[in-house]
Amino acid sequence: MTRTASQPTIELARITTIGSTFGFKVSALLARLRPLGDECGDHLVVTVPHGFDRLAARTLVALDRLREVCDVPWAAEAERLAGEGTRVALELETIPAKPTEIVTRVRIEDADLTRVDPAVIAAARPALDLLGAENLRAVELAGADDWTFVIAQPNTDEPRTEATRRQLDRVAELCGVTAAQRRIAGELHGSLARGMVSHARVRVAGGALEPEVGVVWDRVEWRPIQSMLAGFYPAGDPLGRVTKLSRASDVDDASIEIRLGTGQAPAMRIAMRIAG
Repeated sequence: MTRTASQPTIELARITTIGSTFGFKVSALLARLRPLGDECGDHLVVTVPHGFDRLAARTLVALDRLREVCDVPWAAEAERLAGEGTRVALELETIPAKPTEIVTRVRIEDADLTRVDPAVIAAARPALDLLGAENLRAVELAGADDWTFVIAQPNTDEPRTEATRRQLDRVAELCGVTAAQRRIAGELHGSLARGMVSHARVRVAGGALEPEVGVVWDRVEWRPIQSMLAGFYPAGDPLGRVTKLSRASDVDDASIEIRLGTGQAPAMRIAMRIAG
């Protein structure tokens, strides 16, 4: 039977399953996604942070439909960056204790830096120069003055993997990340890169480079995810939580992002590709 916009898809039903597993409400998020119909079935990534207190869903949406779902003042900025006739990745995230409110982010793949506010580029330039602006893969918007730049880093062999590790360390030091967290990133990169492309994320908010650096590794199996979570956040039964998440999502692996900063341990996000 052909799916219609009013019919919940299997993929959206899985969001309900994950939400109910961890006790957070996803009805407002689903209400935003359902009008997109089959677009969600084509591409859907669900993300849960290390606190297991919220859920985000990212799907692709045609640019001319963005405002149907993304009713925010900076939608025009996203449209300008993306250009006509394209699809953008729209991420909607629940807020703990506020089930009717949603945080919205838009990701533009292969964005043209010449279309970015020059003041934002000036703030990000030291980090982009260290990471290689030519390897920019996406720009993410979470507000008119909240920009994240996503830079691809190849790890085709051991020398290239080591070069990436050094790049990450230098940019993290530039951004003010603690030495302890920089060491964590270096240790993890050696085991998680595995010849694949990883991604670095740097953020400019309020016109300044933020003291955080995100690192993303793809296709990480559940056992090392359990080990990471147990090492960073041992309270709250991390092993059991990851086991429940793997069952509820029904996928074999996930993308892992750690957000290096100035705290005791890096923040962590687990992203599962449910469709596409």
